[in-house]
Amino acid sequence: MAPASAATLHFHDFARPGDTCHISHVRRRPGWSIGMHGHDFAEIFWVEAGQGVHDARGAIALGRGYIALIGPGDEHAIRASWSSELILTNVAFEGEHLDAVLSGYGPASGYRALSALRSLTCSVSAECVHRLSARFARLAHSDLRALPLHAFLLDLLLCVEDDLEAGDRATRLPRWLSDTIDTACRQPDLLAEGVRGFAKRARRSVDHLNRTCHRYLSTTASGLVNRLRLDHAERLLRSTLLDVTEIAYRAGFGNLSYFYRLFRERYGSSPRAFREHSQQPVR
Repeated sequence: MAPASAATLHFHDFARPGDTCHISHVRRRPGWSIGMHGHDFAEIFWVEAGQGVHDARGAIALGRGYIALIGPGDEHAIRASWSSELILTNVAFEGEHLDAVLSGYGPASGYRALSALRSLTCSVSAECVHRLSARFARLAHSDLRALPLHAFLLDLLLCVEDDLEAGDRATRLPRWLSDTIDTACRQPDLLAEGVRGFAKRARRSVDHLNRTCHRYLSTTASGLVNRLRLDHAERLLRSTLLDVTEIAYRAGFGNLSYFYRLFRERYGSSPRAFREHSQQPVR
């Protein structure tokens, strides 16, 4: 059975006539998920509480303060952790309003959050989440027309910009590490060589690699390699009909039980269940 194409959601199916946006604040039970889907509108959401996984051009762990903007035509999926509910705040709006904001505050503005508006994904502080919630409440009590929506988008993005500026600029990955990660993504056979192979390709010692991973990624070198292995396994599960054992091998795992354990810890399900769910259209 070939993977099913992603479903497409339409703004007019749930927005009221005359409204420029649709807003929601929802609690999702542990294990809840919405499969890979696209839409003909823009959507911005952030996590108020809980954990899960957001899949948009690669799987990213969800936690309090995660914020993302999904543009018209983009595809993504969301899964709540099996250990906690997921509380999301969401604003959906037609793409023309995104274009209107960009036309006045695009790349020339000098603001990182604004210039990256079409592909914004980041994590912000608890203080920023509080400010976002206040701005959402103000939008919810408006007439949901263009002016309050545009004001909300600019307020939200400036809030994120302030939070990003307050962060430590020194946390950007060293060039040698980002280059080696890119190489491993393009040449996944490298992942079978483990930490030593990764360190050799980076031309760094294992100790140096471990220290750098701790400093910039809050993980070990082994944790980084396994994260990249799981990313590759996920891509193969979505795009091929290969047996799970073969996928584990191609992703660099020599121990199938270890692969299953790490996969379940990250995605909350077995590889087979993940594949079956990811191929189901959204209803």
